[in-house]
Formats: sequence, structure tokens, C-alpha cells
Amino acid sequence: MQRSTCLLSPLLPAFSGIMPPRPPLPIPSSPKSSKRKSTSLQSTPAAHTDIPSFLRHAILTSLNPTTTVFTGTLYEYTVLSALSRCLPGISLTRVGGRDDAGIDLTGTWHLPKPPRRPSQKKEEEKEEEEFTPLPLTIQCKNVQQKSWKGPQYIRELEGSLTSQPPNALGILASVRDITPGMKKQMLSSRRALGFVKVTPLEAIYGDKIIIQKYGDEDQPVEFKLTGRGGLLQQFAWNEVANRYIGGFGIGARYVERNYAIKGVELREFLHDPTGKGNDGGEEGEELEQEITLIWNGTPVSA
Repeated sequence: MQRSTCLLSPLLPAFSGIMPPRPPLPIPSSPKSSKRKSTSLQSTPAAHTDIPSFLRHAILTSLNPTTTVFTGTLYEYTVLSALSRCLPGISLTRVGGRDDAGIDLTGTWHLPKPPRRPSQKKEEEKEEEEFTPLPLTIQCKNVQQKSWKGPQYIRELEGSLTSQPPNALGILASVRDITPGMKKQMLSSRRALGFVKVTPLEAIYGDKIIIQKYGDEDQPVEFKLTGRGGLLQQFAWNEVANRYIGGFGIGARYVERNYAIKGVELREFLHDPTGKGNDGGEEGEELEQEITLIWNGTPVSA
């Protein structure tokens, strides 16, 4: 039985909440934009486009699940799935490849319309402006704790935005929490920056249940997903980004631990020793927290 709901409360973001909320600004469009040569990354047709197709590709190509290529690519698709599920209006594509210019995901965010009271609708519809979709540039850092360099990753993210439009929102996605050093670096930036924490998919490597097995190993091991993980648990942004997404906030909902994979065709990759399937949570199973976009305390839908 699905228990996806639940309790909304002011939560994260870690520091975007210190700034007074402001209505989103129209994203400026340059009259010369049509004459500019596009610098956006265009990926070639890929053998995989989401988590299920990547896992099938890994089996067909005998890709060792303990390699950094496997764990990194799986995490990129995990981030893509989590953001698409939790932030209405986002459209993302994985870039991948050696010439990705440090960018893992790219796309746009059509900011959702805030909920309105009936009395507001007619007046605001007359004044409604067209907003250009917000360009997105995302870097994914699936990095173990001992080699974590948070502020450096923020600087690298800023560097990847040099060829992007002035209003592009750069987001760093990580398996770890945001740190004070990262907050400081983001707040000092002149570019629109954000940070999200997305938990990795929990898996069984051989006979061990762990979040992920890092590092390359000579011998491949059996890989099965437990159905847990893949949840969006933090979203913070700086003051520059607040010019475009200000007014929106972050709330919390409590979901089953396998909530992220519901509706995703992953059955063939799930570890299910009981034979009862992984679609439903056990009675009394601990719930986990996932964030949701809100406006004045109300969840925002597409």
C-alpha cells in the first residue's frame, strides 16, 4: 500500500530561506540571441536514456557494477529521475561522454504557476507575462567522503557556466549534505547557483547490502537494487538564483523507502528473496523524508 504523502513543513533549503521571498522575475531575452551561435551541448543518440535502459546496457556490455563509470552514470540518471519527479516543469537530458565540458545534465525549467485564490485569477490572468524557460546546467558528484571537496566543486560549477546564458541556473547534485564552505562560495558568486542532495540507489553487491560499492575491482559481482534510495532531500539556492525562483519554498513529505522507483520498470533488477515483489512497503516500515516545491505552504504541481 503506497504511503506517499504526508506532512508538509518548512525544511531545507539550507540557506535560501534566509533571503526574503520575491516573485520570480521575467527571464530577459536578448534581441541578439537569434544571431548567436549556440553553445549548448548536444549529445549523440545514446544507448541509454534512463535508469532501466542503462542497467540493460550495462548487462549487455558486461560493465562491472563496481566501476566508477557504472556508479557515476547510475547516479546521474538517479538525479535526473529525482528532479523530474519532485520539481514540476523540469525537463532534463543526460549529456555524458568525454567532451561534456564538465556538464552531466542539461535542460530547462518551466517554472510552475503558483496556486491562486479564485478572486485573484481574473485580475492576474490579465497581467500574466510569458516567462522564458530557465536554462539548467547540472553537475553530479557521487563522491565518497574522504575525497570530498565541496567549495572546489562549486567553483567548477561556476566555470561550466561561462559558455551558458546569463540566466542559466547551475546546480550541483551530491550524495552528501551541503557544507558551510559551499554555502559561502555560492553566496559570493555572481551566477545563479543551486545545490541538491539526492540519495543514491541502495543495492546488493554479491551478498552485501550497501548504498554503493566504490572503486574498480577485477572481478565483477552480482548487482541488484533493493528499491530504496533515489530521494531528493535538499535543495538550496543563492541570492542570484532567487531572482528567478524567489517566492517558491521547500517543504517536506514522508514517503516509503522504495517510493522513488514506484512506476519505474525496474523489476528485473530488483533483489526480492521473498518473491512478494518490491512494489509495496511493509507495514510499519520506517518512512523517509523527501522535499517538495511549495508556494505559501501549498505543494506546487505541474
